[in-house]
Amino acid sequence: MRAAVLPSLLLTLSLGATAPVASAAPAPNGSVAAAPIPNAATGHPILPRPRPPGARAAAASPLASVPPADGSLTAQEVERLRASLRWAAEQGFIGGGKDPDSPQPGHDPAKAMPPSPPPANLTNVQQRPGEPEAAPGAPAETAQTDPPASAEAAPVCAGPPGTPLVDWPHAPTDRRGFLAAIGRQRAEIAARTDAGTLHDLALFYLSEGFTQEALASLIALGTTPRPLLDAVRILLDRADRTGDTLADQVACYSDGAVWRAAWFAAHNRAAEALAASRDALAPLAAFPKHPRTVMALALARIALDHDDLELAEELLALVDPAPAQNVVGPMAALRGRLALMHGRPNRADWYFSQALAAGGDAARQVRLFRIRHALAAGAPLPERASDEMRSALFDYRGDRRLLSTALLAADVHAAQGHFPAALEALGDAAERLPPEISLAPIVAKARSILEAAFADPSAMSVADALQLFADDSHFLADNPAGVAVRTKLARRMLSVGLPSAATQILAPLTGAAVTATVRLMRAEARLRSGQAEQALAALRAPPALTGPSAEDLERQALARLGR
Repeated sequence: MRAAVLPSLLLTLSLGATAPVASAAPAPNGSVAAAPIPNAATGHPILPRPRPPGARAAAASPLASVPPADGSLTAQEVERLRASLRWAAEQGFIGGGKDPDSPQPGHDPAKAMPPSPPPANLTNVQQRPGEPEAAPGAPAETAQTDPPASAEAAPVCAGPPGTPLVDWPHAPTDRRGFLAAIGRQRAEIAARTDAGTLHDLALFYLSEGFTQEALASLIALGTTPRPLLDAVRILLDRADRTGDTLADQVACYSDGAVWRAAWFAAHNRAAEALAASRDALAPLAAFPKHPRTVMALALARIALDHDDLELAEELLALVDPAPAQNVVGPMAALRGRLALMHGRPNRADWYFSQALAAGGDAARQVRLFRIRHALAAGAPLPERASDEMRSALFDYRGDRRLLSTALLAADVHAAQGHFPAALEALGDAAERLPPEISLAPIVAKARSILEAAFADPSAMSVADALQLFADDSHFLADNPAGVAVRTKLARRMLSVGLPSAATQILAPLTGAAVTATVRLMRAEARLRSGQAEQALAALRAPPALTGPSAEDLERQALARLGR
C-alpha cells in the first residue's frame, strides 16, 4: 500500500497556507532532495513508500558436468540401462519383432517395471532452482565449472564451420514408430556404452519433445559443447541458465540463425530476434516437428507483437505439430490476431473463440490481446480488464512474460487515471522479473506515465501529485523529458504557495539539466521562501539570467532587501 498523505497537508492546501522556509543548500547529487518534501503545516515529511533495493542478484552460472576420465558410462549407469532394457524386452518394445502396441494379455507392465537404483553419489548432485527434479535413476546434472569469461568472449566453433549445432536424427511420424525407434536407441546403448550412443539418444529425445530427458543425457556425457546445452535449455524455457554462446557463435553452424533468434526471443530482445528470424526460416523448416512448432510459434508471436505480418505468416506456415503435441489454442490465438490485423474481424472472432475454448494460457493471451487492442483503438476496455491484469501479473511472477504484462497493466491503470497503481504495477514487476530480462522498458514506461500524470493539473490533486512524486521520482532521468516533468510540477507547487516543495523537486538537477528555466524557478522559490539574498545570488550567478522574468524577480528581491 502506498503511504497516505497526512491529513494536515490536505487542510493546509485547502486553506492556501504558505510553506515554511526551506533550506537553500543544494541536495547531494543523485538524491531526490536534501530532505523529504515537508508537510506545509506541520513540517513533517511526506515519506515515500518503502522500496526494495534496485539491484537484483546476478543469475547463477549454468551448471555443466564433469567429464569422466575415459569418456564412458559408469558401471552403475550401464546396469541401470540394462535393467530397463530387460524390462522393455519383456514387454515387447524391443527385440523379437513384437508389436509395441500389443502387450501380452493379463500382464501389468507397471508391476513388472524394475525399480531404479538410487544415484551413486548424491553429494555431487545439484538441482537448479526452478527446474523439475530428475526422476529416480535418471542421469543427474553434476557440479562443473563453466568456461571463464575470457573463453566465452572469443568463442571457438565446437565443430567444423557450416555443420548444424543439432544434427537431428530421423524422426518417426507415429507412436508405433516412436516406440520402435526408442527401442533401437536403447538396444544400441545396451550393446555399446560409448558416448556416441548416449549422444544419439539425447538428440532423439530432443526431437520428440522429451527436452528434460535430453538435457539430463547430454549433461551425463560430460563432453557436450556449451552451445548445444544452451540450445536444449532454450527449448526447456530455461534461458536464465544460458550464456551468450548462441548469440555469438551464429557463424559456426548452418542452423545458427535459428538458435540465435530463439536466444534473443528468450531474453526479450525483440529487434534482434526479428532480424535473426528472417534468416532462420530455411533452416527451421528442416527441424523435426516438435521443436520446429515450439520455436515457430514463439517467433511468430514476437513478429505479431511488432506488426511484422509477413514474417508471422511465414513462421506460422512452419507449424506442424508432432503427434500428441497440442497447439490448437496457441495457433488459434495467433491466427486470430493475424486476421484482425488484416482487417478481418469476423474471422478473428472465430479464431479467438477456438482459443478461448481451448483454455489455458492461450485463452489468457486472447483476453490480454483484446485489452491491448482496445487501448490502441481508444475503445472502451473489456469488462473486468483490471481483474484480468491482476491475475496475469500474479501468475507470471518470475516469468519473462511478466514484462509485457506489466507494461500493459500500467497502460490500463493510466487510461483509467490511476497513475499510482500504474507505477506500483511497474515497480512490483521490476522486483519479480527473471534476472536476465532488462528493466529498460519498465523505466521508460514509468517515465512516460509520470509525464502524463503531471502534464494535466486536473488529473490529480496537489497532495496526490506530491505523494506520487515522493514515491516514484526515482524513475525520472536528467534528460529533457525528466527535466520538463520536474519543472512542470515545481511550477504547480509555486502556484499554490508551496515554494519549499518546488525547491525540493528541482534540487537533484545538476550539470546540463540546470537550464535557464530551472535556475529561474529556483530563484523564484527562494524569493517566495523569504530568502531574497539567495534569490538575488542565483539570478546573478554567471552566466547571469536575463529577460523580463529575471529582471522582474531581481526587482522584487532588491525591494525586499530595501535597495
